[in-house]
Amino acid sequence: MKSRFLLLLLAGACFGVGLGFLVFISGNDTVKPPSTGTRLQDFTLKDLNDNQIKLSGLHGKPVLINFWATWCVPCKSEMPLLEQYYLKLKDKIAFYGIDQQETTNVIVPYLKENGITFPTLLDETGEVTRKYFIQGFPTTYFVDGDGILRAIQIGPLTTTQINTNLSALGIEP
Repeated sequence: MKSRFLLLLLAGACFGVGLGFLVFISGNDTVKPPSTGTRLQDFTLKDLNDNQIKLSGLHGKPVLINFWATWCVPCKSEMPLLEQYYLKLKDKIAFYGIDQQETTNVIVPYLKENGITFPTLLDETGEVTRKYFIQGFPTTYFVDGDGILRAIQIGPLTTTQINTNLSALGIEP
């Protein structure tokens, strides 16, 4: 009976030490979704012309990042508004649409059919979408020239939301 008690005590102690170790090593390295006021993690994605675009390479210029997909109905309804702002402000802010795991054979005809010309990046593996904890489409990030996330909009944007968030970046629409 005594040996059984000691064995259970030893097993419990080992379990507790192991669990404590896991909690200790996870500490501050826990992956968290981006939040406003923090610097976005860097990424590099290809555009439709196979050029590498790196977020950190855009520092000094505000960035609007829109996560979307061709199958997303709200994305399609939002695209003309984004295109309008892109054409008006492309010298003041970098616009990037990040397509979720679709091929250029699907994306290019979709963009042409809908008259969309703002740059599209390919998240072929979904890595950036996961890194940024994108839960729904469309989702738009407004990033200042220092790479700090200033606003997140989940769902289709309205004119008022775009104007408010661009003004917060120092851009008058």
